[in-house]
Amino acid sequence: MRKLVIALFAIVIAGCSSGPEKINVDLDTCAYCEMKISDSRFASQLITSKGKVFKFDDHSCMVEFQKETETATDARLYVAGFDAKGEWLDVNEAFFAYGEEVRSPMRGNAAAFKSEREALEMASRVKGEVIKWAELVKKSE
Repeated sequence: MRKLVIALFAIVIAGCSSGPEKINVDLDTCAYCEMKISDSRFASQLITSKGKVFKFDDHSCMVEFQKETETATDARLYVAGFDAKGEWLDVNEAFFAYGEEVRSPMRGNAAAFKSEREALEMASRVKGEVIKWAELVKKSE
């Protein structure tokens, strides 16, 4: 009986994610617009309190999903670091280079960076600005 309980516990734990998952480019689908995720530099993920992971092809899709979905109220939100291969950033710690020339998949026009310096470098190249997550959400209203 004890082995059965341990096995069931392991299955339950395996079904819940504690952090962002790997993006499988051209295989994973955006939970909002249902397009294939084709550029991992603009990907984002929302993880519910129960561990369900929703993947997005553009930060703007996650913003819209969060507005429209009740399950998103207590979720953890992550964005892919634009220049950091495979690194996930908490949205509240990330800096975003925002501007028309950023050219993200769904025209959200934002790229996420770990440091403000990196975001400033990108923003100056694309004639944009550096903003934080709360400002990005407001721009989508």
